[in-house]
Amino acid sequence: MCGIYGSRDFKSFKNLYTANCHRGNFAGGSIYIRAKDGMYIKKWKGVIPPSSFDEESAFASDFHTFLGHTQAPTGAMRAFKYNTTHPFEHGDWIVAHNGVLENDQDIREQIKPSDNLTFNTLDVPVDSAVIPALIHEQYIDEDVPAIASALEMLKGTFGCWFYNKKTQQTYIARSGSTLFANIETGCFSSISTTSVSCSLDQGKIYCITPEGLTVVGEFKYDSPFFVF
Repeated sequence: MCGIYGSRDFKSFKNLYTANCHRGNFAGGSIYIRAKDGMYIKKWKGVIPPSSFDEESAFASDFHTFLGHTQAPTGAMRAFKYNTTHPFEHGDWIVAHNGVLENDQDIREQIKPSDNLTFNTLDVPVDSAVIPALIHEQYIDEDVPAIASALEMLKGTFGCWFYNKKTQQTYIARSGSTLFANIETGCFSSISTTSVSCSLDQGKIYCITPEGLTVVGEFKYDSPFFVF
């Protein structure tokens, strides 16, 4: 079991991290995004102490969006490794995933990525790692159609955030896995909290903007579970 979460406010991001630790305290990862020079990414073993967030508060003031993931150990991966910890990066795409995919091996066999990619996740033995690679392969010149096409090819459950380094846009979507949000602030979380309590619709792609969450696309989904 894992958790994804995000906010455009660092204090809210800290609180959402604490909440999502209940879904996974084995490892974690996050990216901080800013327009002038891209992003800051980090991954860690275990749990971040509250004091670390306090120490980062001044540094974080330069960023406008904060995205994170908390991870529980899986049957396939029970020792911490940087490359098997979310988020996963392939080409221009960075993705974190909560859920279980059933056809990740089939996808690996179908995809033949370009040889000149700086970031390639297809060799990472984690089901989630195929998602950014799949979006990269579906991409022509627009973010949303590529995400929709990729998600329609997935079998299993997912709640994901997606970040495109080139367009600097952030998206979230779900099928089967829980995902709650505050539409006005753009905060989201796998766990419902007092400030993030609206269950997002399955089959819709949301973009995180300064004005909150906006539906920008849809995809066909076939969730194996009924989730509120």
